[in-house]
Amino acid sequence: LLVYVRFLVQFMSGVRGGRGVIPIVFWFFSMGGGLMTLVYGIAKREPVIIIGQSLATIIYIRNIMLIVKNRGSASKTLDR
Repeated sequence: LLVYVRFLVQFMSGVRGGRGVIPIVFWFFSMGGGLMTLVYGIAKREPVIIIGQSLATIIYIRNIMLIVKNRGSASKTLDR
């Protein structure tokens, strides 16, 4: 569910902003959905899911860190 909500958040932010944007909450929903899938993969002992979701979660965390780091400069993301 979290993975699908992020697309709704991104769409609404784009409508509100009048351009394509990726709000920081999109990455939090992505990370939440990825972590839930990772836990499922661990419970089922599925190496493909574990590897894929581990890498995706690292990417989500990195994106959040970059957004927070560059928050003061002109960023293509919304803080909402």
